Amino acid sequence: LEAFGQNNFSKELSDYEKMISWAVAHPKAQAEKIGIVGHSRGGGITVIQAYEDERIKAAAVLAGVSNFRYRFPSQQRFDDWKQSGVMYSENKRTGQQMPHYFQFFEDFERHEQRFDIQYAAQHLEKPFLIIQGTEDEAVKDKEATLLHEWAKQSELLILEGANHTFGAKEPWTEDKLPEDLQKTTSALIKFFSEKL
Repeated sequence: LEAFGQNNFSKELSDYEKMISWAVAHPKAQAEKIGIVGHSRGGGITVIQAYEDERIKAAAVLAGVSNFRYRFPSQQRFDDWKQSGVMYSENKRTGQQMPHYFQFFEDFERHEQRFDIQYAAQHLEKPFLIIQGTEDEAVKDKEATLLHEWAKQSELLILEGANHTFGAKEPWTEDKLPEDLQKTTSALIKFFSEKL
């Protein structure tokens, strides 16, 4: 949980950079066929990384956010967070209290121009798939619509009735993927097979 609390957008982009560099250097890698996928907040990071990194040839987001600033708390909750240095949110699927240290916002504020998802999407010149469920409790389908409007080479797949995790939950104990996650997986395979 401590690592979660100390995370920030700069670290996530740095991790992406390291992962892609490792993959490209791998002897069996096809460096001209690098595609990336991100979910939720990681979807926003994926849009930025795909825009910034010319090695990435295609990208996809699942229930991806379209704006980071709007996701921060407002007024009293923000002031309490700043004063105490930490706020907690409950992971609805696991019940865990997840710490968010104030350094997360400070990092965002220092690099807000870089973390502009709209700008990155509008300047993204590569194939981009957006998958969103209509019953997502964390990211509304309007965000997917915005990403699709902004990105010239985007495709939008709306899954009627799908939630934020496309039917998956922790821990997963079944032998098969949930139907919505299977549809998502099939769409990703088709997209990357065609675009890479």
